[in-house]
Amino acid sequence: GVADIRRAIAALADEAGRADFGDAVSLAVVRSALQGALGEGGSGGRFLAGRVTFCAMLPMRSVPFRVVCLIGLNDGSYPRSRRAPGFDLMSENTRAGDRSRRDDDRYLFLEAIVSARRVLYLSYVGQSNRDNAPLPPSVLVSELLEYVERGFALDDDGPLRERLVTRHPLHAFSPRYFRGGADGPRLFSYSEEYCEASRRRRSGGGPEPFFRRPLADPPDEWRTVDLARFVRFFQHPTKYLVRERLRIHLEEREEVLESREPFALDGLAAYNLRQEMLDVRLAGGSMDDAREIARAGGRLPQGRPGDVCFAGEAARVEAVAKRLDAWRAAPRLDPIPADRDLGPIRLTGWLTDVSPQGFLEYRPTTAKPKDWIALWLRHLLLNDLRPAGVTPESRWLGEEDEILIGPVENPLPYLLTLADLFWTGLSRPLHLFPEAGFAYAERVRSGRDAERALSAARTVWVGNEFSKRTPEGGDPYHRLVFGAGDPLDADFERLAREVVLPMLEHRR
Repeated sequence: GVADIRRAIAALADEAGRADFGDAVSLAVVRSALQGALGEGGSGGRFLAGRVTFCAMLPMRSVPFRVVCLIGLNDGSYPRSRRAPGFDLMSENTRAGDRSRRDDDRYLFLEAIVSARRVLYLSYVGQSNRDNAPLPPSVLVSELLEYVERGFALDDDGPLRERLVTRHPLHAFSPRYFRGGADGPRLFSYSEEYCEASRRRRSGGGPEPFFRRPLADPPDEWRTVDLARFVRFFQHPTKYLVRERLRIHLEEREEVLESREPFALDGLAAYNLRQEMLDVRLAGGSMDDAREIARAGGRLPQGRPGDVCFAGEAARVEAVAKRLDAWRAAPRLDPIPADRDLGPIRLTGWLTDVSPQGFLEYRPTTAKPKDWIALWLRHLLLNDLRPAGVTPESRWLGEEDEILIGPVENPLPYLLTLADLFWTGLSRPLHLFPEAGFAYAERVRSGRDAERALSAARTVWVGNEFSKRTPEGGDPYHRLVFGAGDPLDADFERLAREVVLPMLEHRR
């Protein structure tokens, strides 16, 4: 504990004082000295202080005990090996009487054996935690087993080693820990959780669902919903529920810094660069300005590779910008406030990028289901507000895609349905998945039967060998909530028809 650290620091200062040493030393030297002191004396305090004593194997501790347990006797770990520093000339020319750590560990092992009066328990990792392949124990354990086999035998002439060595299963919930039988008293467990898991495994039952019952309704302040949050919910209902209600963030691990200089941009980095370039271009800047900003931000490879990457992305951005120029020529209106009572929630926010031609969204990429959903929700709000002098149409422009949604005569029922789903989705997971739902609704819209539409949705959910994209079911939030089950059931079909299909029906 802290007292041990303070004693080690005091001892180090005392040694420096007795040596009359006052020069500065590096932090590495101090750390090494403290590690050595704590490693040798950290386990020496309070020896024999209780009924069970935990200690390191040190000389002169061979006190007889009824039970002696030695753990960590893995191959390569014990006896310990010491790599001599390069300046240690004695290690190159050993003589009789020189200290050897391996010989010391052999002697300590012998002392521990003769100290055991009733039980000697030796433990080592005998199977790989990856594939359950057998791993050898320390050479000392192997030598001891060989010695016992040569000097002793069982009355029934059975294999002595099998009687002495207990091989544990790879998992703590293995049925062998709970069924007794041939394993006898050597394999047992007191864990109720593992016992239940083992019982379910033997009975063929699947894992418990993540949501066994709906959550309680959130506080009343959750009933006032900003438009951006409303859109974010329907773009990924499961993620929104887990992050906002349970505060569970399944973030990816921090990326390790590249050891090699990149010469190309990955997909996400290229998209972010295009978005930044498009913002500069639409704000009246030039591509030279965008290049300088990208270089200052470290978003381009150095030298000629960076110029080549930028030139390729600049051509794509310029094509999108030219398509946008025609639509952005019309004067844009001031942001339109929205405040609508939709039953369980009150939807508030602002509609921006609205001109007399309608609502406009754009991204320098191809359209994805989440883009459709965001456009549809804002389009419904635009048609519900019906600002004067504005055509009730919404348009999404990308690199090659163009989505145009026509007027909705009565948008309120759609908004009320979505509001009910939003409030329900704050308490339990909805079987609403944008990509799979979009695939299902597209087939239904084109006249396919429900079975073929569901098959297309399942392909998007599970994936196939011809696609490099991560399937929607492989999303970490979907895996957490739905596991290996199949959530594409009747609820999924109903929600795809209620949320996604009307959007496709109003496309022009």
